[in-house]
Amino acid sequence: MLRLALAASVFASALPALAQTAPDCGKLTGATDKAICADPQLNDLDKALRQSFSKARARVDSTALKALDKDQKDFLSERALVFENRSMPLKDYMKNRLSFLDGLDNPAWGRDAEAYLGTWRNSLGEVRISKDDTGKLVVAISTLSPAESKWICDIEGSGTPRNGKLEFVEDD
Repeated sequence: MLRLALAASVFASALPALAQTAPDCGKLTGATDKAICADPQLNDLDKALRQSFSKARARVDSTALKALDKDQKDFLSERALVFENRSMPLKDYMKNRLSFLDGLDNPAWGRDAEAYLGTWRNSLGEVRISKDDTGKLVVAISTLSPAESKWICDIEGSGTPRNGKLEFVEDD
């Protein structure tokens, strides 16, 4: 049984909050970070991402926080690969992340099954939650590698919210 405390926990990863401080562009050595510092649009996006990540960290419980931190670490690693491989525009990749972080909090999660309905995406895939004809929630998770532009895995199942978490059982 897979526990889905937060859509982010599916794609999880551990990054200290300190790593989200603004970089000193003159001291950077990585090509991705240098490119972000050199481009005003990317630099603004990076600032927005740091702010959104800090706000998201403040809104989630300790279980989701671990998942979110791990997810951020994965995002930063994948961001470098996306930049190096030119698999998609870095600006688009960063905007997708910002949208994901801004959509993480829903105060009705755990109290209202309808609040789980929707689609959440991050750098490593997406979680889609819908309701079937019987009223059960259907969860579909797809993972991918944006740096390599390839699909990794799909999983589907159904379940119900219990104790503030959406628990589901994978379909055969």
